[in-house]
Parts: sequence; C-alpha cells; structure tokens
Amino acid sequence: MKIAVSSKGQVTIPKPVRRRLGLVAGTQLRFRESGGRLIGEKLGADDPVSALLGAVKLRKTSDQMLALVRGEVQRR
Repeated sequence: MKIAVSSKGQVTIPKPVRRRLGLVAGTQLRFRESGGRLIGEKLGADDPVSALLGAVKLRKTSDQMLALVRGEVQRR
C-alpha cells in the first residue's frame, strides 16, 4: 500500500488495516522512529471498559440514558 502524507502532515490508514487492527475513532496510537522507519503502535487500554470507549454511537444524551437506566422514562 502506498500512502501520501498531506500538507498538514496527516496520513489516512486504509480501512482494511483499521478493521484488522481494531482502530476506531478515539483509538490512541504511539509513533516512534527506528532505523529510518516509522512505527505506529496501538496503545492498549487498562481495562476492558476503556477499550470500548467511543465504539458505540448512541442517539441519546447521557442524561437521557441515565433516566432510562433508572426507570424514569419508558422505552420506545
């Protein structure tokens, strides 16, 4: 795969690579240089819940979700 660096220094990680590595919005990476190569490493989460942070997109606010969990509103 050949990828160009933008004028802002950005690169796009191809979708097949993102899927294989489980890279989603908010995934943190660390980059280092070694022997003239750029190496990107996915940072591991400290716990399983943190690993899922940002993986689910909800259409409700946190206040709405709390009210739902507490039984303060009826589910639709």
